[in-house]
Amino acid sequence: MSDLRSIARALGGHVSAGQVLAPGPGHSPRDRSMSVKPTADGDFLVYSFAAADPIVCKDYVRQRLGMSQWHPGKGNGHAKVGKAKGSQRPEPKGAARSTVEAVMYELREYGLAAFDAPNCRERLADLSAPQVDEAIERLAALQPRYPKIADDLILVLAELKS
Repeated sequence: MSDLRSIARALGGHVSAGQVLAPGPGHSPRDRSMSVKPTADGDFLVYSFAAADPIVCKDYVRQRLGMSQWHPGKGNGHAKVGKAKGSQRPEPKGAARSTVEAVMYELREYGLAAFDAPNCRERLADLSAPQVDEAIERLAALQPRYPKIADDLILVLAELKS
């Protein structure tokens, strides 16, 4: 769906300067905290003026447009240049850094309620044990500033490792 008017209708926004301005995830219907701009390859770019996590915004837009959840592909479509065969480092195990950051955002903003969202559960399943440990450490450090980060949340994350 790359028709701007259709996207605007689905998101409850309006078309402006070749993009759609619409409420971001969790924002009121009158809000225009997110822009969505279709790309030539049929995908779209999202930008949150409210500094919301871009992966959360992209998942939100895809869900509102009736599209499947976004998953990282293999590379960015550009050929690798200047690397001799066999000189590539193996991919690290676990999820991409952006996935870890999306999980961190969802858990600190929504707490245990984040586990109700299929996107969060899928992302958590992609994390390696060291990434879960990192998330636990970071959430524990953020706990005083974010009331949604309860001790129960940290215990549930610790159980994911076992």
